[in-house]
Amino acid sequence: MFNVRQLIVAGVAGLMVSISAIAADANVAGTWTMSVETPQGARESTLTLVQAGTALTGTIKGARGENPVTGTVAGNVVKFSYTLSMQGNEIKIDYEGTVDGAAMTGVAKNPRGESKFTAKKS
Repeated sequence: MFNVRQLIVAGVAGLMVSISAIAADANVAGTWTMSVETPQGARESTLTLVQAGTALTGTIKGARGENPVTGTVAGNVVKFSYTLSMQGNEIKIDYEGTVDGAAMTGVAKNPRGESKFTAKKS
């Protein structure tokens, strides 16, 4: 049988775990300077993210214009995507990476393949 003290300790421990899980999500809100390594060379872009809890919205602006992005962050793992219109075709580009302070690294995937990306927070 549990006594009151054990129940209080268990409740406080559970609350601390919940708070640390919430606090563990990386803060990715802001402006990032990105570079994607493609077969045609590095592609530079500016990623602006707004974070509401684990949900991400924002824009990515580069040589092919400005497009809205949506995504998520969980711990230090960030995922976001956008759809690019090229020559009448819609191409979805998915990014998945890890955040380490003001740096982000990962992989961008589209129907043509994968490319590594890096980003630095401004």
